[in-house]
Amino acid sequence: MFSVRALTVAFAVGVLAAAAPANAQIANTGLGGGAFDPNWSVSWTVTGSPSGVTYANGSQAQATVVTSIPSVWNPNSTDFRWIGTSFDGDLPCFVNGVFSDCSGRTPGDGVQRVAYQFSTTLLGSGPIAGAIGWDNKMIGWSVNGGTINPFLPAADFDEFGFCRTADGEFNTNDQPNCTRTFSLAGNWSRGQEFTIHMTGDGGSDGLILNLAEADPSSVPEPASMALVGLGLLGVAGAARRRRAATQR
Repeated sequence: MFSVRALTVAFAVGVLAAAAPANAQIANTGLGGGAFDPNWSVSWTVTGSPSGVTYANGSQAQATVVTSIPSVWNPNSTDFRWIGTSFDGDLPCFVNGVFSDCSGRTPGDGVQRVAYQFSTTLLGSGPIAGAIGWDNKMIGWSVNGGTINPFLPAADFDEFGFCRTADGEFNTNDQPNCTRTFSLAGNWSRGQEFTIHMTGDGGSDGLILNLAEADPSSVPEPASMALVGLGLLGVAGAARRRRAATQR
């Protein structure tokens, strides 16, 4: 029979385990269900522009969730969604002197004229592991603005990260599983900036990460923990009453 003290200790251990930082130490892209991702920012640097439009350097403190996605991309889900600079992944641009969405004007020709930096804050010091999809070309990752490291093995990240046999990292018949798994060992610190570096052509560029261990929703809410505590106290009270009854 469990004692009140044993149940109390068990509850305390459970609370500590639930409060421990997630192993992946990072948030999935596109969480929250809104039009913008509060966990990820995006900035971009332009080296050229297609004919008829002018791209400009820019940044967003909250990356836009891409909801109008090409058929060759891994589908969005409730736990992870694509992020970019606009709802369709097209880079904003100047057309006839007006700053606007480039939808319908971007060639999507694969010319790597835009460098993207997708950044988030590390939640702890553990390894980062999960699955990633990208469009156009993957460059690598860095921490706190340090050296850009390639995802390894490099042969798994050297093509466009979508499902299209002709030029994609995945075959057309791999759809809808168009992400590549990765694992990064490290002993980083909570609050450091983790950045993924890509290049694109300005049309339908984006990033998706599924790191289920890092989903903040996986950590129980305080109210949920309180309910668990009340349940354990109820069990403990019943045990005490039964023990008192047998001693009469």
